[in-house]
Amino acid sequence: MKIRIPALLIAAILPLSFAACKPDPIQPPSSSPAPVSSEIPETSAPEEELDLLLYALKEGDPEQIRALVSLDKLPDSLGTLSETFGSLPAETKEKISAAWKELTAGFEYTLVSWDLAQEDHAAAQLLLRNQDFSEIPARLAQEEDLDSLPDVFLQQLQEAPMKTVEFPIQLDWTKQEGQWKAQANRDLLNALSGGMLDQVPFELLL
Repeated sequence: MKIRIPALLIAAILPLSFAACKPDPIQPPSSSPAPVSSEIPETSAPEEELDLLLYALKEGDPEQIRALVSLDKLPDSLGTLSETFGSLPAETKEKISAAWKELTAGFEYTLVSWDLAQEDHAAAQLLLRNQDFSEIPARLAQEEDLDSLPDVFLQQLQEAPMKTVEFPIQLDWTKQEGQWKAQANRDLLNALSGGMLDQVPFELLL
């Protein structure tokens, strides 16, 4: 199925499934990497971890992301796509990974509120903003030359209209052995992909 190729590309560029080289962990700037509008009271919420994670997602730092994210809630098929990505030629993987900077150039977030109903569980209500890339999967599915898909994909990202879309999501956190970890979910990945995952047939990501 031709749409499975765009699905592979979309999953591959998400840093949660990076199979490329691992750079040294990055440190966020002294100020928040994106505006946070609400005032959050002093709590045990993983506020620092949230800032670190969202900054790492924007910068594409797989090592930092893996340290802060649990993949338990993701569809098994995303792991399969990641394995396929890992078997691609190095040049192809580099082209796909290079698209990440284009994909997250306009990525911003606002923390709306925390839900701290349990001592070892927290839920962050977020409003994520990204450039609208939702039309790209349909264009990729029309490509006949599969070898050129990574180049076409990068070109589509670079030429996409500068239209911003908002994604309200809930990001759950659990404390595991004293360390807070975010539970990655499809809504987060869809926001990071600029709405592209919403355009992929859902059964491919079950």
